[in-house]
Amino acid sequence: MRKVTEILPAQGHRPMELRHLRVAAYCRVSTELEEQTSSIELQERHYSQLISANPNWESAGIFAERATGLNTKERPEFRRMIAQCRKKRIDLILTKSISRFGRNTLDMLRSLRDLRGLGVEVYFEQEDMWLNEQRIQILLTAYCALAQAESEDMSRNIKWGIKRGFEKGTSGYAEFVCFGYKRGDDGRLVIDEPDAEIVRKMFEMRAAGSSLGAISK
Repeated sequence: MRKVTEILPAQGHRPMELRHLRVAAYCRVSTELEEQTSSIELQERHYSQLISANPNWESAGIFAERATGLNTKERPEFRRMIAQCRKKRIDLILTKSISRFGRNTLDMLRSLRDLRGLGVEVYFEQEDMWLNEQRIQILLTAYCALAQAESEDMSRNIKWGIKRGFEKGTSGYAEFVCFGYKRGDDGRLVIDEPDAEIVRKMFEMRAAGSSLGAISK
């Protein structure tokens, strides 16, 4: 038997009143683990069924993407959804959790502020919160700040690991075959002429003040 999740309004909050609503969903995964446990397909199916089960709802689209970037610039489906909101084509957005909706504090709060100004409601299913609830404002700011700090800390750890790998000579990046080099008979990197001559010319032109465009040409 198909399980239907009923989304009820918070006390004193009626975004789901009995009127026609154009409802969209935003789905995102960003890691291999999430791909296994909470795939895009599962999220899309869940929200498609949820929207179709409500006679007062009209589907305004499922916006789904695999993205790792913190900024909305790196999430084209998110930007497309916001554009549809600006065109007054979406009344309500469903999303699994705050972390799916965004992790960069500034971008997150700016997007939510814009949506609130456009009269678009957002429901965060995991937290059971609505965008226009008073209690979510402080919680959103704190949650996003913590999520961003966690991501930035992870990024610093990765960069530190890469740096240490170079210092110890154990990093795979240190032996990466790039333009101007090739692997010798012993497997180590050696200069590859005539490509290396092009690299030298690029450095000479840049040192002489040539622009990147001029060098490229």
